[in-house]
Amino acid sequence: MKVTLYEALGIPPTASDKAVRVALRNLVRQYYLNTRDDQNEIEEALRFVNHASHILTDKALRQRYDEEIASGIHIGSDAARRHFVANMQALGLGRSVTFTAGAEGDFSSPNYAQQKAHHHGLTASLNLVARGAFYQIAAAATLIPLMLLAIWLVTPWDNLLRESQLMLLWALGGAVVAAGIYTLVSNIAQRRRRTAEPFNSAVAQLTILKWRKEKTVFMGTFEPLEDPTWLFRLRMVELERTQNTRTSGVRPWVRLAARLFDYGLWGVALTALYYLLAYAGMISPATMSTLTHPMLAPVLTTATWVPLETVLQVYLHTTPGKWLFGVYVQFGVSSAHTRPNVRTRWISSFRRAVHVWLRGMGCGIPVLSLALMALGKEALMNQLETDWDAAEDCLVTHSPVGRLNACTGLTGLVAFIWITGMAWAEPMQATAREVEAFAAGLVEETAAVVKRIQPNDPTPTQLAANEVDTAPSPLELKRKRWAEWEAESKVLGTQKNYRQQAEICQQWADEDFRNPAAWKCLGLARQALGLHRQAVEALQRAARYDPNDKVVQDAIVRSFRSQYGR
Repeated sequence: MKVTLYEALGIPPTASDKAVRVALRNLVRQYYLNTRDDQNEIEEALRFVNHASHILTDKALRQRYDEEIASGIHIGSDAARRHFVANMQALGLGRSVTFTAGAEGDFSSPNYAQQKAHHHGLTASLNLVARGAFYQIAAAATLIPLMLLAIWLVTPWDNLLRESQLMLLWALGGAVVAAGIYTLVSNIAQRRRRTAEPFNSAVAQLTILKWRKEKTVFMGTFEPLEDPTWLFRLRMVELERTQNTRTSGVRPWVRLAARLFDYGLWGVALTALYYLLAYAGMISPATMSTLTHPMLAPVLTTATWVPLETVLQVYLHTTPGKWLFGVYVQFGVSSAHTRPNVRTRWISSFRRAVHVWLRGMGCGIPVLSLALMALGKEALMNQLETDWDAAEDCLVTHSPVGRLNACTGLTGLVAFIWITGMAWAEPMQATAREVEAFAAGLVEETAAVVKRIQPNDPTPTQLAANEVDTAPSPLELKRKRWAEWEAESKVLGTQKNYRQQAEICQQWADEDFRNPAAWKCLGLARQALGLHRQAVEALQRAARYDPNDKVVQDAIVRSFRSQYGR
């Protein structure tokens, strides 16, 4: 049976370059699902990928191959094919290589260097950072204590019950919102689902496995070149992949856990850096409060992770999360012409990291990130690869996570959730109060404006209503109550009754929370009680509304040093 390269890959001859690359990646992915066998079927398939990629991913070679297919040579006899090849060589268009004893090849052909484009993406080492038992123990012994220390530092032990309840309340609300967004996006994606079809038929697979022995695929005007060095590297990588039981099976949740671990670890490092800069007086407390705000911190964390991920991917070929969860990204899967130099890897790694940040995480914007993560999971399940992997010609493979690495990774994820919840519970509650107060104030102002707009000639009913309505407005009552609380808090502060003062100031700040005096009152009362973490939060709110208050700035520094000087 005579078939072409296109038929063996299950694509039409008019397929675009993108479709050709997808077919080649699907072929590699299909054979990476299995382990190495005694019949060398995987090796034969990858050698076929090497040659097919060499021809079909180069415009000039593919054009010449299409011309040969159109001439009908591929369905003729072996003698006709040999005659055609001889004529092409006589015209200087052939690409034959004469191997001589003791030499790798004859370099007399000007096209030899172009022809010898071996697929380096298939022979890249998988284990530049080892994952043996010693390294897993070292990672667990380093990361787990650090995560526990971070939990201890951010946990308000003096008011643990209230803070835990607040955090769990917001975590439950966030989980409900995330589940709703994921369900909605998944249902929409499933209606537009385009399930990935098998890359070729059983006949084509059989053709690939026997292409060298039976020559059932017409390979063009030259025989495939495979020098012993490339074949040796291919076999070593296959042996390494088998020993690590690495597979190309789709595991979206493992990939998501690896990426969230990276973001969480980098977010904790950034937060620690902010606190060190604030402690040294290099940034103001108001700036630190802005940088760690729940609406801005995810954007900064994911954006600054892009260059760091690029550096790690270039020089270590992995990241902490990928290493822990056994995720490996293989670049240049479909093109034998991709050269394995540092510049190429820098470009590919950076572009993939940017693609993930934009199209996979929505620039870190919370709600948008949830929606795009759900879309990415659906695309991975249906098309077997994400958009950013397809755009950068990547193949993601997996190794078993291992019990120790799983324990380390899960401990880290739980720690990140706890740290984030403790840090963001109060700001989220304050933001909710701000939105509620803004809406209430808007309603009151609208009602006052409507009340002032009266007809020129009011009716007797309106006159009667105006005469009766002499009571103060709700806003006036609130302002009167706030003034009473302010006066009472000053008296309690003079009497050093700080606990009751904190309660009064808390009520005042809950209602009039855009007033810096209310937050200043609450922060100073908490500071006097020794609740320095809560004091810093209240004083930061006061500094946000009045950045020029020197008393607030000094109080923040005192509480900050007292909090971390324990």
